[in-house]
Amino acid sequence: MGTHETQANGRSRGVPAVLRQGRLSVFGLFATHVWIYCVLHRANLDAGALPVEGTFYAALSLFLVLAAVVSYRRPPRGNRTAASIAVACFMVPATVALVLSPPGATDALRLLAAMFGGVGIGWCYLQWGAFYARLDIDDAIACVFVSLIAGSAVKALVNYMPPTAAAATLALCPLATLLLYRDAMRHAPEAHRRTDHYNLRTIHTLWKIMLGVAIYGLIVGIVRGSSFSPAGETFGFVTTAHHLAEIAMGAFMLVWVFRLKRSIDVANLWRIVVVVTMVGLLMLTLAGDELGDAGYMIIATAQTFIVMFFWLMLADIAHHSELHPFTVFSAGWVAYALPLSIGIAMASAVPPGLASSLVILLAYLSSMAVIFLLNDRNFSRQRLLADLSEPPVEVSAYEAIDRSCVLIGREKGLTPREVEVMQLLCKGRSKGYIAETFMLSENTVRSHSKNLYRKLDVHSVQEMLALITRRWAVPIGAMPQDREDASR
Repeated sequence: MGTHETQANGRSRGVPAVLRQGRLSVFGLFATHVWIYCVLHRANLDAGALPVEGTFYAALSLFLVLAAVVSYRRPPRGNRTAASIAVACFMVPATVALVLSPPGATDALRLLAAMFGGVGIGWCYLQWGAFYARLDIDDAIACVFVSLIAGSAVKALVNYMPPTAAAATLALCPLATLLLYRDAMRHAPEAHRRTDHYNLRTIHTLWKIMLGVAIYGLIVGIVRGSSFSPAGETFGFVTTAHHLAEIAMGAFMLVWVFRLKRSIDVANLWRIVVVVTMVGLLMLTLAGDELGDAGYMIIATAQTFIVMFFWLMLADIAHHSELHPFTVFSAGWVAYALPLSIGIAMASAVPPGLASSLVILLAYLSSMAVIFLLNDRNFSRQRLLADLSEPPVEVSAYEAIDRSCVLIGREKGLTPREVEVMQLLCKGRSKGYIAETFMLSENTVRSHSKNLYRKLDVHSVQEMLALITRRWAVPIGAMPQDREDASR
């Protein structure tokens, strides 16, 4: 995480609107995570060799793939209440079948319940994705980490409930989360609408980050599918310690961002989480039972943080995208859920004697993911969570830049590609970002820049912005500057 004071970066951050309003419904995502954790853990303890968790994530992944395709081709509109009611209704028997394993519940029925659960949770994810896409980054951070704290507290309580009480509580979670979503949408705080950084031409630039997430999901899936989970007397203690660590982690993030007014260094945060995961992997394989349980707790806590932080990243992407939130969240979440289900299946196919060697190999694989995929350059180009350290920019300012560049391009005889490069340079984009956006080399972008400077008779991006300001009255002061040197 960064150590830059927010005031120094030009952004004044006070108490987020969602906390000032005091509506608890905006934190309703917690019920979804309670269902996933508690239902799957209870089902796995009683499932034996039955692949309940793998089936759940496979069904979730398939549903999200279909949702991404359908929402891209025909963005959903109108009221989705009927679909939400149907989801809440079929999630009740699915929960009971997974948690209680009632008499007569065959293996096929429990696997069917896991499939229904995957589809139902996928639907809940998409509804909340539409809500988070409307939020400014401050409000999204508050909602994510307050939801983490609330969910961890509820999970700790449910773990100690008798099976019948736990099943009743968990069966109500999907209904609760969908009702809370409806109320949250009605009272969502007004956001500063920003320009669309991500569209069909630029969304592909996120592929390295998504691949890093996929590798991490695969690692977690293999760990969850192996025989490393605590059992018996240690299960309650380890899971309670895990939830307390989650609560402490959520509280720390809220204090870091809103009390200390610090920014979030996305690349360094990912590095820390992956290194912590590697430590947990080594503790699982090279230490005794006690340290092994501690290693499992460390990995589980890191996984929770990655899930919440990845959700926050998708919210930021959706907030700055012209694509429908369903498309962004479904396509993004598949990058985590599908490799996780594959990892679970891989682990079940590995002989027990090879499990330790496989986990050590994964530690090496995760370090390679950090080095090659989750580095500063990839994150800085995508401007993920950049709103924390930049003042709000109204869409009208960016639209004015686009329009002005087109008009000046016609007057000066610029090529269409030169106009596109000019638009991004004037919005503070680096040459590396422009190269990835248009799938060009940086040398080609530099060549376009030189031609722009020559045709416009300017010597820098600042002079180009000044030209636009003089000619077409674009509010130059509202434009952010990329942290990389745009004049290279």
